[in-house]
Amino acid sequence: MQTSSQQKPSRRGRSAASFAAQASTESAITPLLEANGYQVKAQKKRAGALEIEAIAADSARLNIRLRTCWTWIGAPEKERRISGAQLLVLKGRTPEAAFVAQSDAWGKAGVTHVLVVQSSDDGIALAALIALGDLRLVWQRQREVCSREIQAGRMGSIRSNFVENGDSPTLWLMDEREAGGRAVVDALWSDPRVTRLQAESDGATEQMGDQFDTYDDLRQADYSAIGTDGADRVTVVRSNVRRDDRVRRAVIERAVDGCEREGCDDGRTYKGFLDVHHILGVGTSDRVWNCVALCPSCHRAAHFAPEQEAVNRELYEFALRFAPPGWSEGRRVAQPRQA
Repeated sequence: MQTSSQQKPSRRGRSAASFAAQASTESAITPLLEANGYQVKAQKKRAGALEIEAIAADSARLNIRLRTCWTWIGAPEKERRISGAQLLVLKGRTPEAAFVAQSDAWGKAGVTHVLVVQSSDDGIALAALIALGDLRLVWQRQREVCSREIQAGRMGSIRSNFVENGDSPTLWLMDEREAGGRAVVDALWSDPRVTRLQAESDGATEQMGDQFDTYDDLRQADYSAIGTDGADRVTVVRSNVRRDDRVRRAVIERAVDGCEREGCDDGRTYKGFLDVHHILGVGTSDRVWNCVALCPSCHRAAHFAPEQEAVNRELYEFALRFAPPGWSEGRRVAQPRQA
């Protein structure tokens, strides 16, 4: 007699690898939440979906429904340029009506938040926590940006709104296909209703600067036709290089006086303010003696200033003070590489 786990792969559209990927993702959720200051009290499956009871740092009680993106586990690199999670099926309804019906059903079941995660071979790569009542609004914002980018011709050959995704409205955590796709993703990560959870191995910890896209919309004469209300901040949170988050924490803890660039008097050290800059590029060295904690202005200078080579030489001389005794670096700092 077959067990239920042996029977699962026979279900239409699911394979044994798919269920293995799901199990791997679910096992990583508790460590992810705990690393971000949540106390996980219980987990359970409801209608095949994982629900997590947790307590936030402010003592708020959360009942989180997990939503997973298309898996990257075992996928080729070209398939890791996009990350999306189908939120619901319309079943002949408008998206707005479907969201209302789903929110009502989940709310009656006690769900307060939705956690959308992208898993990879190394664990959780991206994670967005959204209050149930905000889910539709966050999705609508992405849909509006997607429509705008398509109309502006910034999605290449794509002509249909992929946030609507036919009969399956989808939330997008990453899209590296075109400039317009990155704008759609920026609409998510810059939304104050979205909490981005940081995974231990997530390379997106260095905030804004290691990868920063600029959209040149100012070619148009009619300025009223460009931009959006709300002054969205453009933030790209993506990296293909695995990092050791202990390095980042050690560098931040080291910077008790604020920005470590000599001559900078910005002494702010509150959580999230300082960036950790990999001088030689994280692909070359993810060590505390290749890193400095910088204020946002100095971080930009290290990447984009005309004198960036000199800036990075100066930073490297400072960082090498923290190399272990007898360590020989044997490298010169040239043009800084995008970390």
